[in-house]
Amino acid sequence: MKTGIGRVLNDVRLLGREMLEDPYPVYAELRETDPVHWDERLRAWVLTRYDDVALALNDARFSSSQRVAIGRRRFQQPKLQELFDSL
Repeated sequence: MKTGIGRVLNDVRLLGREMLEDPYPVYAELRETDPVHWDERLRAWVLTRYDDVALALNDARFSSSQRVAIGRRRFQQPKLQELFDSL
């Protein structure tokens, strides 16, 4: 098992029943032991500290705008434009 950034926690199911019932213990453990957590099931990074989230939201490198522009060029059907507008 890895330690530190990217460490995989055993049986952490961020979308499972346990999380819906009481997510706070899992978030507290992630904040303490793995605040920048890679979730293999979600295939996504999970940020659990305010400062990390604020940094990511304000850093253009983490913006989805490039992906939206690529999607808009690739899928030019008029009915999809509203989706791209909302993204």
